[in-house]
Amino acid sequence: MNHPYPVGTSASPQSASPALAGQGRSPHPWARRYYRVAEVAAYFAVSRRTIYRLIEEGHLPAVRIKGCVRIPTDALAAYEAALLDADLP
Repeated sequence: MNHPYPVGTSASPQSASPALAGQGRSPHPWARRYYRVAEVAAYFAVSRRTIYRLIEEGHLPAVRIKGCVRIPTDALAAYEAALLDADLP
């Protein structure tokens, strides 16, 4: 099953065209830089409350934009990478 909000794919700003790097231009206009809490919850198949808890505990960085909580794409990718690197009990 493909995730509706892939992390670390062509949708991320890190993978924007190398031609744009260092030229002061924005990444592709369709590149996602932030995700909503509900989108992150759907991606990880957990509740929104779980995502808010991860944010509150400092495990998942987030920004607040006029009262709306958003998770940066790079923070989401880093959190997912840390999960994949963690030893399972």
